[in-house]
Amino acid sequence: MGSCLMAVLVGSQVVIWIGVGCGVILLLAPLVVWLAGARYIPHNKVGVIEKLWSSRGSVGEGRLMASRGEAGYQLNLLRGGVHFGYWPWQYRIQKTPLMIVPQGKIGYVFARDGQPLGSHQTLARVVPSNDFQDARAFLFGKKGEHAYIGQRGR
Repeated sequence: MGSCLMAVLVGSQVVIWIGVGCGVILLLAPLVVWLAGARYIPHNKVGVIEKLWSSRGSVGEGRLMASRGEAGYQLNLLRGGVHFGYWPWQYRIQKTPLMIVPQGKIGYVFARDGQPLGSHQTLARVVPSNDFQDARAFLFGKKGEHAYIGQRGR
């Protein structure tokens, strides 16, 4: 009888320790995800990256987009999925709806950063940027309205 009681006590301690272990894992999992800088972007949105601080300083005078690792809005966007390395103490990610231009409609693009238009220009020239998918190529063109008839889609 004594050995049966001892086995029950030892068995219940094991169950308790397994429960404590599972509880600790459940409490630490969100902390590990946070420390890994994991961000989830739904597939119908894009993530606009804002770097809050950088050892390279802030975006220079007259510019809006950070292109050299400075603090400020970054040229890259996060597409749908899970992304790592965007720590909450260094980055702010704004989720915005994915822009889709339906068939039969025209999309209007206005660049607020880039080189200023010449005094004789009304529209900026078309820059090869993979239908505005390559922000670096597009923004190193001219500011202002861009005349371009693209294919329907995103």
